[in-house]
Amino acid sequence: MANIYNALISRSFSNEAGTEPVSLEDAKDYIKLSTGATADDGLIETLITTSRRLIENQYRVALIQKDVEVVFLHNIDFPYTLPTVPQTVTSAFFRPCRLHDWAPLGAGEYELIGNQFSGALNGQYKLVYQVQPLTGSDMDTAIRAILENVAELYFNRGDGAKITEKAAMICRTIGTYAI
Repeated sequence: MANIYNALISRSFSNEAGTEPVSLEDAKDYIKLSTGATADDGLIETLITTSRRLIENQYRVALIQKDVEVVFLHNIDFPYTLPTVPQTVTSAFFRPCRLHDWAPLGAGEYELIGNQFSGALNGQYKLVYQVQPLTGSDMDTAIRAILENVAELYFNRGDGAKITEKAAMICRTIGTYAI
């Protein structure tokens, strides 16, 4: 039998509950724009969402409550690291390959410690789970990173020649925070 390595096949989010951790007014205040309605409000809201998702992907955390569906290949010799730490697993499925239908898994047929998943069989797994947002000083740190990235993206918008450089800088900026 061929070796099967752990690999992400797909990841999707649904039921993003609540509001962004940074409000439009807070972002506008941070970048020193008038707090009244402006033509850039839609852009700034998009930059807030983009910055939040950058941080969530980089650090495998949730900044708003949501459901995550992950499909992945799993080799029983190595735990699979989920993209975020599940709060509650709502459903789990297994199939030996794409040609088979998904079969439900019971709680005793896999082990989950933090975001480390271990299944009993090699093959494809699908988990649907809910994640909860960070709290306390970790969330405060994430909010600071979002605000700094919104400002950086806003003030350098339309500068296509520097887009790669700006993207790298944003990742470095996020990296300065220990979330």
